[in-house]
Amino acid sequence: MLRYLVNMIVAVLPPTRAFGFKRFLWLRIGAVVGDGAQINAGARIWGGGPVTVGRDTWLGMNLCIIVPAGSEVTIGSNVDIGPDVMIECGSHDVGGPERRAGILVDFGDLVRGRRSGGDAKKRHFARIIAGT
Repeated sequence: MLRYLVNMIVAVLPPTRAFGFKRFLWLRIGAVVGDGAQINAGARIWGGGPVTVGRDTWLGMNLCIIVPAGSEVTIGSNVDIGPDVMIECGSHDVGGPERRAGILVDFGDLVRGRRSGGDAKKRHFARIIAGT
């Protein structure tokens, strides 16, 4: 419930202002946010898993992080993530023509060892799913 309320507050704050206040809000919902990280309007976290953001990282407008309990998202330092990017930790194997959705895969197996390292750039309208 608290993540939902913080998501709504961050959505209405000025897009490229109040970075310290947005960091403060994300810290209150359990995220680890490095010094100098800049969280833009509409950036939100859904789910109960932990989120870590490195120092001097730019999180673009409308970033959506979906991190179920049992999964984690770690974004390194000096990373720029553009607007409208989705980072999603839950997925499933892609099946054959008889059942495209395939078999659900354990969240922990999907995200283990998958991290966005330093100096990475994630572009506009990208969708990052576990295992990529």
